Amino acid sequence: MKKYDINYFLGANSPKGFVSFFDELYLTDGDWRCFVLKGGPGTGKSTLMKGVAKEIERRGYEVELIPCSSDPDSLDAVKCEELKVSIADGTSPHVIEPLFPGAVESIVNLGEARNDEKLHGESDRIISLTRANSACHARCIRFLKAAGLLVSDSRRLCESAVLEEKASLYVKRFIKRSGRLSAGRQGREKKVFLSAVTPKGIVFFRNTVRRFADQIIEIEDPVGLVSSIIVENLRITALKNGLDVITGYCPLDPTGRPEHIIIPEYSVAFIRKHAYYGDIKPTRTIHAKRFTDIEAAGRQKQKLNFNRKAADEMINEAVLSLKKAKEIHDELEEIYISAMDFDKLDEIRRQTVSRIFGES
Repeated sequence: MKKYDINYFLGANSPKGFVSFFDELYLTDGDWRCFVLKGGPGTGKSTLMKGVAKEIERRGYEVELIPCSSDPDSLDAVKCEELKVSIADGTSPHVIEPLFPGAVESIVNLGEARNDEKLHGESDRIISLTRANSACHARCIRFLKAAGLLVSDSRRLCESAVLEEKASLYVKRFIKRSGRLSAGRQGREKKVFLSAVTPKGIVFFRNTVRRFADQIIEIEDPVGLVSSIIVENLRITALKNGLDVITGYCPLDPTGRPEHIIIPEYSVAFIRKHAYYGDIKPTRTIHAKRFTDIEAAGRQKQKLNFNRKAADEMINEAVLSLKKAKEIHDELEEIYISAMDFDKLDEIRRQTVSRIFGES
């Protein structure tokens, strides 16, 4: 029996809009298959994925569950490395268009169980709710953009105070003493969001860290600059030396340096400490002060405190916008649910399971 579930986000609301790592779901070679679900809101995509995941687990395989950042109780995707299979919501905002239709990706059309004539009678309401939902998401992104600018400003204020060479040397020493390296092999990176801004606030998956790491090293770094330098150096060094890594990117800076890293072969994780993430019960803690010119950083204290408080307010407003968006989406889903044939949906689920296990 596994100790911890594996959860992470592959899509997140960010200052740059919705950012997706959905290309991490499957490889286009190596005998992988991806079942792409289409059908609109309330057509049973998440329910189908949960049902398929449960059946895969019942047959003794480990499943990775990828929740939706706009509704963490729903799924965006399911992935099983052992079976080389994934099932994903292929609708907006994370549209998946097959590169090798049939050979790798297969479309599962849940619209076959949908009564479109009934929905046409609700078209005015559906259009109105869809536009209102989009407006809430756009408002969320505006607040996240403001928060991202404040976070970036804090990092710029501290750049000259960071002893980057000292941080880099720490990483080299850590890798050298930690264990076996695979010379001549390039490690594989899995990009994920271990945290995301959601209608429930910032959700952080501690369970995934604990699943892959017995040793959890927490980096206490309010600004996030030292931690990003350490994690990025670990990422580069580990991959260069043949170690596979799971890198957790920050939803406020999704294309920048990652803020977390897990090295499963070493059973170790470096996680940036953050008030939003709660207590992850680390094995030990590294303080950013160790790699900082304390006097230089101290001169920016007032500005940093202002930026932190203001960024928190922006994030809170973004969360409120997502809560409103979810309320609207739930209302939209109710309309679609009333037009679905659930016996047909259950048949589609059974067919999908059969195809996964080669029983059809």
